Formats: sequence, C-alpha cells, structure tokens
Amino acid sequence: MASPFQVEQLNPTVPQLTNRFGIYVHVPFCVHKCSYCDFYSFTKYSASDFRPYVQALTEEARKAGRWLKVNRPSLNPVTSIFFGGGTPSLLPTSDL
Repeated sequence: MASPFQVEQLNPTVPQLTNRFGIYVHVPFCVHKCSYCDFYSFTKYSASDFRPYVQALTEEARKAGRWLKVNRPSLNPVTSIFFGGGTPSLLPTSDL
C-alpha cells in the first residue's frame, strides 16, 4: 500500500477554495489490471486487506477535516465524494 498521507504535508500556500469542494477517495483493489489504467492499483490482495485500508482512510479523513477546520475555516462544504481507483465495489458495502 502507499505510504500514509500526513495532513501537515498540505501546502498552506494553496489559494483559498471559494467554490465547490469535492473529495476523491482512491480504492486500489482490482480484479484485474486494465491495459489502459495508470492508476495505482493491485490485483493481489485478500479480503483481510480491506478493513485496515478503510480504517487508514477514515483516520486520514478525520485528520484532514481537523486541519481544514483550523486552516481553511471559510471553506465551503463538500459537494461531492467520488470513489475510484481500482474497483471500489470490491469493498463490502459497510466499508463504503
């Protein structure tokens, strides 16, 4: 898996977002790697890999939310969340 993202690594010089704010959530699990796909994904995994990945994503989302609340208090609310990657539907619905 990729190394964890640290909220502190966000660039504070990025201009304040004033319009729509969307979130992309990458799920790297695939049944097979499509020939056209250049996204980070892998086909060798077990279902036991899903829960730790989802837990890590959840923790990173919490950290990012706390950081944004302090450093970007006037940021508009999230208007969309897109799950992509891989094949997000491989995750159990309870993890989505």
